[in-house]
Amino acid sequence: MAEQRDIKWVKYRALEYLANEARIHYSLAERGLLVELQDLNRVHGSIPAEGKTLARLLYVPNRDFNRASTRVLKEFVPEGDGRLTHQMVERELAEAAEYIERQRRNAKKGGRPKEPTG
Repeated sequence: MAEQRDIKWVKYRALEYLANEARIHYSLAERGLLVELQDLNRVHGSIPAEGKTLARLLYVPNRDFNRASTRVLKEFVPEGDGRLTHQMVERELAEAAEYIERQRRNAKKGGRPKEPTG
């Protein structure tokens, strides 16, 4: 399993998710699986490519996972070492890391300027 990311939150792109044309044709089970896999990707940085491992991580029977995963897994791209990642999730994580770094630099400068009282 990949290391857990230190990022505690990301901006969720509901509009981008809802506009995903592939999602429109997914069953409810496939839509739920896509969200669950994206969440695993957010937490771990990538997901295993092996279906049995993913089913175990999601606590679902292999049969149910296999039924819903055929089209959904096509949205993920190989990252290497037998792992997959989702491009939208990678953008979210990159933006969150950039934001955190910007906040860290600002904090080193003393943080947000105090508002004058008076």
